[in-house]
Order: sequence, then C-alpha cells, then structure tokens
Amino acid sequence: MTAEAVSTPGGPTARRAPSRGATVVVAGTAGGVGTTTVAALLVRALAERGAPVGASNHTLGGLGSRIVPGDLGDRPAPLDVHDLGPHALTATELLLSETTVPVIVTRASSAGARAALRALERLAPDAALVVASTSPRRRPDACLDAVLSQRPGTSAIALPYDDALALPGSLRPEGFAPSTRDAVRRLGDLLGD
Repeated sequence: MTAEAVSTPGGPTARRAPSRGATVVVAGTAGGVGTTTVAALLVRALAERGAPVGASNHTLGGLGSRIVPGDLGDRPAPLDVHDLGPHALTATELLLSETTVPVIVTRASSAGARAALRALERLAPDAALVVASTSPRRRPDACLDAVLSQRPGTSAIALPYDDALALPGSLRPEGFAPSTRDAVRRLGDLLGD
C-alpha cells in the first residue's frame, strides 16, 4: 500500500485531542527527523481550524521561528503543542500521560521504520505517526508501509519532502507543494476536531 497520508481503520487509533486542556506532544525517533517542523505544522493545522493553540519548545530547536505569526492563540491556550525533539524513545512520562495526545515523528528510511515500531510498541501504542521525508531522494511510502504492515490500525501520515519545509524561518503554506498542503490537512485530521 502506498499513500501520501493514511489513517487506517480497524485497529488502535490516535487519541483525540480534548477540547480543553489538551497537550499534543510531538517527539522524534532521532535528531533531524523533522520534529520541530511537524510541531509547527500541527500548530498551523489546528489554528486553521480555529483552535486557540499554544506552543512549547523543550529542546534547543527553533519552534518559535517556524510558526507563522498569528497562528498562536493567547496564553494560556486550551490546546498546547509541545516539541520534545528527539525523545520519542525516552520521554515516557509525557508520552504516556492520559491528558497527552502523542505524535511520533520518524525519518523515511528502514531505520526510521524500526525506530517508529520501537516507540509505538514500548511507549505510545496509540500515538499518531508522521513519517517525514527529509531528502528529495527519499519517499516516505516504503517506511510507512513497513510500519503499517506490522502495526495495522496505526494512525499515520506520510509527509513528503518539500523545499518550502527545508527553508529556515516561518513555514509559509502559500509556498507548499499541493501534496504538502494535503499532508498538513490530514495531520490536523489525525487529531480530530
């Protein structure tokens, strides 16, 4: 099965974000997999749906510089996106909390698939998974297929490589390729309304 974005029915699904007091925790399986970019895209997707959303950066990453001005709500926001950086395999306290909506980000590679499976099995079996392509030569489909073949029912999305995502600074949706815009919309769908 190849797809740009998948939400597989019939098995475990990502926890839905409650309307108030939700914490969305975005954690990568390694450094450089796109965790900060995915966190900023989640802020964007939720803001486009009218959700007052906040953001917290738990790493030295540049989450604040990736968010489009105007996407953040007043603090404290009832919905907060946390960027944990490369800590999907170690941040058990935050990922396993009942009030947390975990999102695991992994690189589009065979090693990324193995790391995602470890994180899903050991820490956050009901997490949403984002397979991010960090290179124009890597397509996320094979990695996504490898994970879904072993964990059918995992809520997952493939984020294709896009030059607009690789640029420093705020993520500007007007510069996104159509496949990236679709992936961002589906990213918001994974968390529900």
